Amino acid sequence: AETGGMERADEGNAEAGGVESEDDGNAGTGGVEIEDDGNAETGGVERENDGNAETGGVEREDDGNAETSGVESEVDGNAETGGVEREDAGNAETSGVESEDDGNADTGDVEIQDDGNAETGGMERVVDGNAESSGVESEDDGNTGTGGVEIEDDGHVETAGVEREDHGKADTAGVEMQDDGNAESSGVESVDDGNAGRSGVESEVDG
Repeated sequence: AETGGMERADEGNAEAGGVESEDDGNAGTGGVEIEDDGNAETGGVERENDGNAETGGVEREDDGNAETSGVESEVDGNAETGGVEREDAGNAETSGVESEDDGNADTGDVEIQDDGNAETGGMERVVDGNAESSGVESEDDGNTGTGGVEIEDDGHVETAGVEREDHGKADTAGVEMQDDGNAESSGVESVDDGNAGRSGVESEVDG
């Protein structure tokens, strides 16, 4: 039994300033050995199988690497500066958290789409990867007109009106409701031939 300690292990060695509680008879300086390899590291407690506890952190992963100013919680052993890696690609970007499969989060935003592009000043919610200035794209073609939201298939929203017909033309001072694409001044065309008479509405077939 040694000076300043109590011997409790099989080989008859209790170390100075500590109690031996493991099978190999070695307790590290300034700590208690709790692992099988007989090494307790400086300034930390070893809790993993490889016998290495890193400076300023606790190793919790399989590869034996805990990174500076972060905790490794992913399979590849890389935690990025100023963030925690939570994705498969192993890349967390500056001032954001990667939440998509491609490993790219854009500056000042969070990427929520599959193409890996989030646009400046807006959030991309559509498949084609284009969000327009001062609006949110809600259609398939990726074009939102100035000062409006596109609701039709052709990708054209007209000035001072909303397009509701198939050919992409809404006329001045009116909304086109017929198939030929012509709405006349001071009236609405309601017949098939595309002619509404002056100061009236045509309701006959002959025009």
